[in-house]
Amino acid sequence: MVYSLRVFVEQRSDGEKLQPRLFIPGDRVVGKVVLTLTEDETVENIIIDLKGKCKTKIVRGSGQNRHTHRYELEFYTDRRLLFKGPFKMRADTYEYPFAFQLPESFTYTAGDFSDQNWSPEYSTMGTKPLPPTCLGPYGRHECEIYYRLTARVPKTFSDWEDKYHLNFSPPRTVPDPNPLLKANENNASTYHRHYRLTDDGTCRTLTTRESLKETFKHNAATNTVNFTLNAVAPIAIVIGRPYTIDLTLASPDEATGNIMPDFKLKAWALILKSRTDIRVPGLFSDHQQLLEDHIEINHGTLNIPILLNKSLRITGMFPKDRIYAPPTFDAWAVRRNYGLELKIDVECLGETSSFKVKWPHVFLYPVKMEGGVEEAIKAIESGTAQLGIEQQGGLPAYEGGSGSVVPQVEEQLPSYGHAMKGQAA
Repeated sequence: MVYSLRVFVEQRSDGEKLQPRLFIPGDRVVGKVVLTLTEDETVENIIIDLKGKCKTKIVRGSGQNRHTHRYELEFYTDRRLLFKGPFKMRADTYEYPFAFQLPESFTYTAGDFSDQNWSPEYSTMGTKPLPPTCLGPYGRHECEIYYRLTARVPKTFSDWEDKYHLNFSPPRTVPDPNPLLKANENNASTYHRHYRLTDDGTCRTLTTRESLKETFKHNAATNTVNFTLNAVAPIAIVIGRPYTIDLTLASPDEATGNIMPDFKLKAWALILKSRTDIRVPGLFSDHQQLLEDHIEINHGTLNIPILLNKSLRITGMFPKDRIYAPPTFDAWAVRRNYGLELKIDVECLGETSSFKVKWPHVFLYPVKMEGGVEEAIKAIESGTAQLGIEQQGGLPAYEGGSGSVVPQVEEQLPSYGHAMKGQAA
């Protein structure tokens, strides 16, 4: 290969560590195109485009009955001519700076779809907000909303190209959203343990022989504890805020007065369950498809005791470092909403029970705000930290952490020390 063509985007100066960096309307996209030639070469011109495009694909049937329905709309485009030739360039490295100003909105022309009320915001023509970056994969179906820089050197047979995808999102308009704490809606699985007491009153598991006999006839010396896990978590989320989750290991058997075995919280994972509705225009009606996926936003190991029927508040499950996930949104061909799921293991008498605690409907706010507002929040956050003031969830954590979190117990069992480090996803 006689060339190397690369697009580089300037990093932010405010400490943001999200890669690729996150842009909002009105931001400047600044960078450079670097062309390296290993041989002398005639170059006609060097171009860079910034395009915003929405693409959906729905596949129905299989084999000879397979039908593919596609939709595509380029809703934003801008171009810069960085070099104009033709000119024979010597083998060397050349840099060409560029800058784009992202718009605040775009002009949408309704009419592609039959159901104009599918997305109320885009039910009419006119000036509309730009949708966020939203990418698959989703198997044989496709959903892409992307903002992409493409540097290109036109050539007779095959152009030289390099592409760079941007993360883009509308800004958050609510500085400090109420997290709307809510108990899980589903009834998590209920587990049980059979156990007996030693002479000194310690709980022990049944032997193999005792378990076999217990299957056919209950022994008065055998105790049973039934337990399930309940939780309270935020359902209005800004990724990067240090929310807490309250856990309760519930059991009706504690009221019997029997000696209860010990329980420990072990491995856990916090997951956003994404649901993406897409559509493609049809002859008489629109083709629609629901695409489901999950985004693991954090995981780790707690290794801490939990008492039956006592609330335990855990911090650090939500990541301090920001990751990109499209906020909850509706657009003309794509809609995205979320659920939240906590997977957590509970150990008792040497056996592990795996719970899945779910909140089927959560609202994911955009991470960034407009520049001036964001700086003001940083100042408030810094001041409250110096005063030792903490809120449930706190203000948005715009400074990235070390890439890992240390879940801590805020309430109950303060003497058990620190939890083991959990690694950020």
